[in-house]
Amino acid sequence: MKISCILLSLMCVNVLANISITEYINMVELLNLQIQKASGYNDDYIGNGLEHVIKDFLQSNGYDSKFMNEMFTVPEHALTYNFNYLQGACIMGHLQSIIMTQSHTLQRKLFQTLGIPMVDTNQSNDILRVTTYEKTRTYLTGKALHNLRNQIFDISSLDDKYQTVTVHDDKYKIIYKATPRAIIKLTKLGKARRLLTGKVIRNVLTQALAGLILYDKMYSVHEICTLIAVWISSKTGSLTINRVHHVQDIDICVVYDKDWNVVKYRPFKGIYWQVNVNKMDTKIEELNVQLLDDSSYPRFENQLTTTTF
Repeated sequence: MKISCILLSLMCVNVLANISITEYINMVELLNLQIQKASGYNDDYIGNGLEHVIKDFLQSNGYDSKFMNEMFTVPEHALTYNFNYLQGACIMGHLQSIIMTQSHTLQRKLFQTLGIPMVDTNQSNDILRVTTYEKTRTYLTGKALHNLRNQIFDISSLDDKYQTVTVHDDKYKIIYKATPRAIIKLTKLGKARRLLTGKVIRNVLTQALAGLILYDKMYSVHEICTLIAVWISSKTGSLTINRVHHVQDIDICVVYDKDWNVVKYRPFKGIYWQVNVNKMDTKIEELNVQLLDDSSYPRFENQLTTTTF
């Protein structure tokens, strides 16, 4: 028994030694560049590359809003709600899994679908910057894209020199305390990703709503609800999760924020409306109207213990 415990401890040390906040930040930076390439990819058969990738994830893989948000809207929130503590568990922990979401799941999909080359992040950060900058600078034109380029590239590189680690007894979990520079960089990279994906997510949701009317069940209610949650996240910069509640044979899309406040949507004759969170027959605004207004986004509200129609 003692020998097995020692072996397990050594395994945890070896695995955790290879996991760092800098590794995750570098991967987010790299994927911003690859997502930018995907957003500029257009094909007569598949249309916009990034739109196609999002649809493919949604329909063929069944990913929920948590994973979709980690990939496309708020990578800075993937670790924890609190930036100061980036938490990961031994071997199959959270920090390792979100690195895999970026490095394996999303990067592989961009390669398989659009042919965007995969990059090994074991390369030094300097090499990563040079190679990716040269390959993507032709896509960045105009004042707005110039600003976006600055957000992607012009952030000083990081190291883990001042990163502190506290080891806990609960199943070998560890807590990383991120440096202020790491927090700032990850926040900027998250904003840059939403600049790349926000309009694309809106387009995919608009197309899904149109398909729901024209072709009835082209998108499931769960897929529509996931897209609504991801769209809200792209607008607010906050992490959202979603659930579909079936009440009196009506599908209610419920989107939660980190404090478990809610926004609710439901269809009326095939048209989705935001509704009052406590009186779900009370319309607030049509979803398509919100999608057309860049300054409009739903406000989260407290939900009463009991709700009515």
